[in-house]
Amino acid sequence: MKIDHLNIQDSNIWKISKTGQKFALAAVLSLSLAGSVCGIGHIKNSQDESREQMEAMVDEIEISNERRISIQHINDLNLILCDSDCDPKIFNTTVHKLEDMGINVTPAVKGDEVLARENSTVITMAGLIYDSDSTVILGPYNNESNNRSDILALAMRAGLKQEGIKVDGIRCGVLKVEKEQDITHRVPTATEEAIAPSGSFVSIAIGNRISPQEADSISDGIINGITRATYQIGLEPQEDYIFRIIPNQTTDGIAEQLHVNKETLIKTNDHLKSDLIQVGDTVIHPRAFKEKAFDTDVSFNVLQKGVRMQTK
Repeated sequence: MKIDHLNIQDSNIWKISKTGQKFALAAVLSLSLAGSVCGIGHIKNSQDESREQMEAMVDEIEISNERRISIQHINDLNLILCDSDCDPKIFNTTVHKLEDMGINVTPAVKGDEVLARENSTVITMAGLIYDSDSTVILGPYNNESNNRSDILALAMRAGLKQEGIKVDGIRCGVLKVEKEQDITHRVPTATEEAIAPSGSFVSIAIGNRISPQEADSISDGIINGITRATYQIGLEPQEDYIFRIIPNQTTDGIAEQLHVNKETLIKTNDHLKSDLIQVGDTVIHPRAFKEKAFDTDVSFNVLQKGVRMQTK
C-alpha cells in the first residue's frame, strides 16, 4: 500500500498502524532522519538503512482515513440551527444530538435577529418547499459569498449522503415562480439575506415526503456535514468552490474564470456538456472533487471527552 498525501500539516490526524503493533508518527519519521543523529562518516549508511527499513514496512503500514475534529473546533463555528418549517421531530432530534455532544448551538426560527450575529454559522433546516423523498442543498446565490458557505454546502451533501440520505444536488438559492410572467428563477434564501457579512450559511431543503422516522439519519448526516466542514475550514482554503451561472456566460468563459480547462470543467459538471447552459445553474469548481472533506469514502472522527465518534 502506498503512502501518499502524508505531510506535516496532516501528521497529527493520521493514524499509522502495523499488524500487531502501533507506531507513533514520530517513530516512523525518525527512520528517515536517523542519519542526522550519527557521526558524519555514518550518515550515508544510516540513510541507506533507513530507506531499506521504510521500504520493508511500506506494505504492512495501514493509514486510516480518519480525520479527528474536537468539539472545540466545532464550537469555534458559533453554530445557529434555524428552523424554517422543518418537521419538529427532525429539527429537535438534531438540536438534542448536538447538545448531547457538548456542542454549543443556538436554536432559532426564520426572521430571528440572532441570525445576523457576527462570525456565526447558520444551518437552516427547511421544510414544505421541496416536494420529494430526498433533500436538496441550497448554497450561496451570490457569487461573492465567502468560501465557508461553499464549504458548508459541499460538506452537507457529503455528510447526508454518507448517512444514506438521498441528495438531489446543490442549488444556488431557491426556486421561485413569478406570478405575472410565470417564469421560474432562483433567488437568495432567507438565510443568505439575513446573515451578517462575516457569517456563513447553508440551507437544507428536506423533502416533504421524507418520513419523520428518518430523523436520526438526517440529524446524523447534518452532524457528519458539520464535522467535515469544520475540518475543511481549518485548512483555511482561499478558493471559492460554488458559482452561479450569470447571463451571457459561456462554458469557455466559466472555465477561464475558474482557471481550469474546459474539458476538466465539463467532466465534473455534467450539465455543462450542452452548449445551452442555463442561467442560475450551479457550477462546482473541479478542485472541490479532490478535497477529502467532500469525499463520502472518507470517515471523520469527533473527539468528545476522550470518546471517539466516527462517521460511517
